[in-house]
Amino acid sequence: MKLVLMRHGQTNANISGALDTAEPGAPLNPEGLRQARAALKTWEQLHLPDPQLIVTSNLIRTHQTAQPLEERFGLTRVQSGDANEVQAGKLEMATDMTSVEQYVSTIGAWMQGDTQVRMEGGESGAETLARFNRVVAVTADKVGADGCAVIVAHGAIIRYWSYMNTPEITFALAATKPVSNASLTVFEGEPGNFSARIWSSRPVGDWEVDESVTELRPSKALLDKVLGTPQENAK
Repeated sequence: MKLVLMRHGQTNANISGALDTAEPGAPLNPEGLRQARAALKTWEQLHLPDPQLIVTSNLIRTHQTAQPLEERFGLTRVQSGDANEVQAGKLEMATDMTSVEQYVSTIGAWMQGDTQVRMEGGESGAETLARFNRVVAVTADKVGADGCAVIVAHGAIIRYWSYMNTPEITFALAATKPVSNASLTVFEGEPGNFSARIWSSRPVGDWEVDESVTELRPSKALLDKVLGTPQENAK
């Protein structure tokens, strides 16, 4: 199957850098609505087939992002809390660098294999990965081996799941390259055996990656990439 993980369009929480992960979450701002519409052109440019299924998280920004896809392909989205963002727990809606660094560093620990670590007041890495694996598995069952589906989700969960499930998404790529608002990340295969073809609307091989990066070192530039704040144009 082809599995497309689409990040939601921009919200005001993205601009402020807030850890907005709980339901229902912030709606798309005008730029986010524009990005969601523009993603239809990206879909065509990537020569993706028509999807048979659109899945969203429970957060309103993913519902709004999915709407142009629903209209274009004549589908009605299916909603799943398993596609929700990595939960910030007690850090919810924080904007200070200390809190944001704690959020990012916890995800970094998960990516390094310490998946039993728990986000303060939230889920462990193992629990987070298990729920997103569930929504991927259910989606795959519904469209079959020859089908195509899109899950409209969130930047951190896309980054974490992609690294943990596909060999092409290296730690350095996942840790340092953006998952832009309304971008498309594309996989081929089946649950447990996916290969990544596209990362954030560009072929995986087109990204210039410093593979010497082996840990998340929180900095403003890195946080911008991880959280998807506006300046995302990276090589």
